[in-house]
Amino acid sequence: MKDFVIDFSGELYHGKKDKSDEKIVLDMYKERGIEAFNMLNGVYSFAIWDNKAKELVLVRDRLGIKSLFYTFKDGYLVFSRKIKDLLKFPGVSPVIDKEGLCEILALGPGRTQGSAVFKNVKEIKAGYYVVYSAKGFYEKQYWDLPVYKHTDNYEQTVKKTKELLLDSLERQSLPNPGLCSLISGGIDSSTVTSFVCKNQKDPLKTFSFDYIDNDKYFKSSSFQPQQDRPWVEKIVDEFNTKQDFLLCDSKNLVDYLYKSVDIKDLPGMGDIDSSLLYFCEEVAKSGYRIALTGECGDEVFGGYPWFYREEYQDAKTFPWSLDLSLRKFIFNEYTWQKINAEEYVQNRYNETISSVKSLDDDTKETKRKREISYLNLKWFMVTLLYRMEKASEATGIAARVQFADYKLVEYVFNIPWEYKYQNQIEKSLLRAVATDLVPEEILYRKKSPFPKTYNPEYEKLLREEVRKILDSKIEPVIQLIDVDNVRKFVDEPKDYGKPWFGQLMAGPQMLAYIIQLNYWL
Repeated sequence: MKDFVIDFSGELYHGKKDKSDEKIVLDMYKERGIEAFNMLNGVYSFAIWDNKAKELVLVRDRLGIKSLFYTFKDGYLVFSRKIKDLLKFPGVSPVIDKEGLCEILALGPGRTQGSAVFKNVKEIKAGYYVVYSAKGFYEKQYWDLPVYKHTDNYEQTVKKTKELLLDSLERQSLPNPGLCSLISGGIDSSTVTSFVCKNQKDPLKTFSFDYIDNDKYFKSSSFQPQQDRPWVEKIVDEFNTKQDFLLCDSKNLVDYLYKSVDIKDLPGMGDIDSSLLYFCEEVAKSGYRIALTGECGDEVFGGYPWFYREEYQDAKTFPWSLDLSLRKFIFNEYTWQKINAEEYVQNRYNETISSVKSLDDDTKETKRKREISYLNLKWFMVTLLYRMEKASEATGIAARVQFADYKLVEYVFNIPWEYKYQNQIEKSLLRAVATDLVPEEILYRKKSPFPKTYNPEYEKLLREEVRKILDSKIEPVIQLIDVDNVRKFVDEPKDYGKPWFGQLMAGPQMLAYIIQLNYWL
């Protein structure tokens, strides 16, 4: 047997290479051991078997872009990138205990780092490795967000941020006939697309996403003030891309609720998941296999309202999930109290906050901004990355997240908030960086998140699905929900502007979540 064996998933972004990613990692590990992990740049999860030392090492990338799960059974360490594969191992059962229910009902679709919801199934935490041998099992963190005093002035900060971003874009967008860009007309995806278009000769293939009849039914809200299509058209005209406008209808959006649970092995973000899976399939049908995205721009540069709105600054809980009242209304009182749901959420929040490092001269405001940024990078961003990872992976696409380059993340994390929010404009730092990359009207477009449908047909189909569950009386979710309250909720007009998680998950998405939860159970 070879001295070392590797099972590698993901990509290294080390520029042009004359070796495979697997060979690079193995050579570095042979030479430097676990210190090699600090030298890697990319998205990855991998296992290395050291035949001489009789050790197994499992590693996950710094920001948790690639997942890796494990469990123990009868002396075996079983690991896989998919939860479902662990459950195929003899004797490993899909058991949900109180902790798992808390993760799903109270925190979901967010998830505590290290938790895989199922009893005795764990996930390698982002920036960690584990070692298993005859001596035992241990885990160790090889990377965390560093905290240091930022000494660059504003002009230097813009220059350095731009250098780091362009470096990430260059390494992740090398010419390839299968390369495309997913665009929304916002600053994140427009910056990515602009860079590629200015650095390659042939027109870039671009895709955008929307829903049939959304132009007719769209409802503006503080979270989603505008439709994307007019802005996408501006980018297409500006950079002469080969554009496809992909549309999804209401029936597919519901059908893919089930498919997205199948690929994630967990209930997820409702139609935020199902739409992405559908659209990834459509992109794959076109033959494109490498998709550049604007993912993580908001988490890194502070684009969400909870970074700057006052009501979030004093909240002593996760800012994207301030109010648990809708969950308490949906799930029955016995279940909610039995699992101590609110206490569980508070404990997970407190644990995370206690991990945030600070500097001696941090003001109260500076410390709080650092906490919110840390929460977003360690929780919210990882939730969205898991969604993107599984949807792209299931359809054979390599979805790249250029804003999640760890060098860029480290630097921006330590930049003072006033540099990131100049003149009270969200993501003003990124706008300054992108000044010569995107048109001015795009540069100052107000943030609008991933599109959702406002077609009443979709809500009608959701109601029908939930009523089937309620009427059957034997569906598994019945034992967890308050049936009378859910019936009331089904019959009420849905609030599209008051999210119960993030920015997009409002009334219809709670119905979708119930459907996904029942299917998963």
